[in-house]
Amino acid sequence: MFENLDEKFNTPRTLPVTQEHIVTYVPEPSLDDDANFSRKTIRDMMEKGTMAVEEILRIAVVSEHPRAYEVAAQLIKTITDSSKDLLALQKIKKDVEGVKRAPIGTQNNLFVGSTNELLRALKKQQQEIDESNV
Repeated sequence: MFENLDEKFNTPRTLPVTQEHIVTYVPEPSLDDDANFSRKTIRDMMEKGTMAVEEILRIAVVSEHPRAYEVAAQLIKTITDSSKDLLALQKIKKDVEGVKRAPIGTQNNLFVGSTNELLRALKKQQQEIDESNV
């Protein structure tokens, strides 16, 4: 049924492969890659913003125009917010890494016995700790 399609549609038997047909694998960026890129971008913008603030303040002083001071104040607020974003980025990265590295082990313990037995066990454990520290 499909054997003679090339002849019917007048197409070559094999299609030439060009560069646009080749699909290259691009790995997904890691958490570190994204965090480093975000950090670099925020820091670069903060640096450029700081230089811009100096220039705008110079213009504001010379022109004594209220709008120039308003623009300078907005830019200073933006840079301050970027600083907070940078710190938030670090916290998010630490939180994500902390989830990856969460220790595996017993978290909940249950003691079955009377209060007196529990107190004796705790005292015994404390004495063992004290003896080992001597």
